[in-house]
Amino acid sequence: MKTKEVLDDFYDYVCARNSERTAISYKFHISKLITSEEFIVPTKSDCDRFLQESESEDSFATLCLKQYALNKFNTYLDEKGLGNLRYTFKEVQVDKEKDEFTILSEKEILNIASKVDVAAACYILLTYEYLFKIDDILNLDTYDIDFLNKRCLGKKMSNDLCKYMKEYDIELCSKINDWNKYRKKRGKEIREREGYFFQSRVSDKLTFASVSSTLKNELQSKGLMAFTFEDIRNSKKAELLKKDTPSNVYKDIGGSYYHLLSLNEYLKQRCD
Repeated sequence: MKTKEVLDDFYDYVCARNSERTAISYKFHISKLITSEEFIVPTKSDCDRFLQESESEDSFATLCLKQYALNKFNTYLDEKGLGNLRYTFKEVQVDKEKDEFTILSEKEILNIASKVDVAAACYILLTYEYLFKIDDILNLDTYDIDFLNKRCLGKKMSNDLCKYMKEYDIELCSKINDWNKYRKKRGKEIREREGYFFQSRVSDKLTFASVSSTLKNELQSKGLMAFTFEDIRNSKKAELLKKDTPSNVYKDIGGSYYHLLSLNEYLKQRCD
């Protein structure tokens, strides 16, 4: 088997479980570990040497990221029956005084979603239910949504999210139709929906700034507490951590293991 084939499949594997950004990062780091054309499972000494080189060249954050990539790759190899790295994930030390988090309950998030406009409600619940980042929202395709079976990217949507997504879809189609009537009167070409689920009435893909400002402006205009997309993701992670260990949650959602440890420590302090 060619190394390129394994790396491409690993990328797809991570994409299906985490964000595209995480998949790109993990594939990049593993490609630095395995440089042969034919795929050979790296030995424990290969992994240790890979990390030792990182200790002298990379920041602490990058070193941690390489460990996360190794851990995910090891899980991938095991599930695919390709072997294992015989690499033990190293625990990282948490600065207990360092991090503060804004944590919202599911009830609070649903209540806020019911008070903002439908686009912001979609952004909020996609972030909460799927741990989406703004890039994931921007790249969501109309074909990724299955309203009949209430699924997004093949994963189950809550009734609330499905409802808001339907409302947004209907509103957007209406806005595009109105825009086309205006263009037709002026003898201009009718604009078609480009394929992205979230876009403007003129069929343009939304920008990072537009999604971010929509949430901020809606919260301000409705007199609601200010929070960020990161706060929503942390709220979901907090919910998962209350039911399982950081290690198991990390295996399920990926991301930053150090961040999960910090969040878990924060939750324990708040409960104490």
